[in-house]
Amino acid sequence: YLFLSNYSILETVYVTTTVPKLLNMFLSGDHTVSFTACMTQLSLFSTCGASEPVLVMVMSYDRYLAICCPLHYHNIMTLKVCLWLVSGSFRLVVPLFNMIPCFWLLLYLLVTITKWINFSCESAPMSKLAGGDTSSIKTIFSIVASVIVLISFLFIMISNTSVI
Repeated sequence: YLFLSNYSILETVYVTTTVPKLLNMFLSGDHTVSFTACMTQLSLFSTCGASEPVLVMVMSYDRYLAICCPLHYHNIMTLKVCLWLVSGSFRLVVPLFNMIPCFWLLLYLLVTITKWINFSCESAPMSKLAGGDTSSIKTIFSIVASVIVLISFLFIMISNTSVI
């Protein structure tokens, strides 16, 4: 249940990065977001979004071992290995998805921001807010996200095909 509980926590954090602020905006009528809060929200949202397919990949591998190697499962999937896999899904994603594109966007916004941050702090609206040419940042976001999703998808397909 370690993987399911971490997946549940990940989904909870994923939702709570945006919903409380949106409710506050709706109830108070103030639709501005501070720059620090926006960058924090963007970072958490990106981390959770990129960690999800990696964690699902780890869960797929766990099911593969449980079904295809039931006698060796407890020797292979010790608590230490499970914790390493869960933490590894975050250790892999945070440097790739947050450190590279998010901080490029942060530096670009610090230099070129001309408007108040309004309503949403996701990468697409933030890159539009920057006002300049953000095509390189969008390309980096797309490449990193595509690599993470593609590798996870292929690994899940291979492990599920092996089960069948």
